[in-house]
Parts: sequence; C-alpha cells; structure tokens
Amino acid sequence: MPPPSSVGLASGLAERSALINAAILALMDAGIECEGVLVAVSLARVGDELLLDPTPEEEASADSGHGFVFCFKGRASEPDCVGIETVGSFNEEEVSLLAPSRIGFVRGESRAGQSLGGVGG
Repeated sequence: MPPPSSVGLASGLAERSALINAAILALMDAGIECEGVLVAVSLARVGDELLLDPTPEEEASADSGHGFVFCFKGRASEPDCVGIETVGSFNEEEVSLLAPSRIGFVRGESRAGQSLGGVGG
C-alpha cells in the first residue's frame, strides 16, 4: 500500500481531521482544561459537488480538498475558524464560500459523506 502522501489529490485531509478530533477528545477525557473545543472537518470538491468527510476514494477523485478547524468557546458562542488547509484546483472565492456558509455541517446538520450541493450554493 503506498504512503498516504502519494494517494490522490486531497489525500489525508479526512485522516488529519479525525486525528485533530481524537486529540481534543483525548485531552477532554484526561481532564485537561482547554480554552475551547476544536472540531475539524474535511470537504472534497468533485465537480460542482461538495462531499463532507470524504472517503479515500472520494479524495482521490477530488478536484480540491479542504480541511477546516473550528474552535468553540462556549455553548452559545459562534465558532472561530482557526485553521484551513486546501489542496488542488480552486480559487479564493470558492474557499471563502466554504468555511462561513457551511458552518451547519459542524453543528451536525449534515451526515458524513452527504453531498452539500454546489460550491456557490
């Protein structure tokens, strides 16, 4: 099996999101106090469709891949986007449309692997 860095265009974004989520959960489980809770998500753009939490196969066929890390600092607060990683073919407008307008998927309003519609949608 080839190393993750050699498989697909957006390879590893979903795995990195899972690792970030696992790390923050491990800190919480250990009772380590944090100023906020990080939540990482990944998206793959295949044509005009955005896929949340893409599989390795979906990442391999993606035109671009995007990883976002949000920090929640309380129940009522809106999260801050504290990290973005993008790879592949995209423009600045497409990326700017992703993070703020897709915050609903962080709050559980979409299911993993579900299409989120067109990039500008």
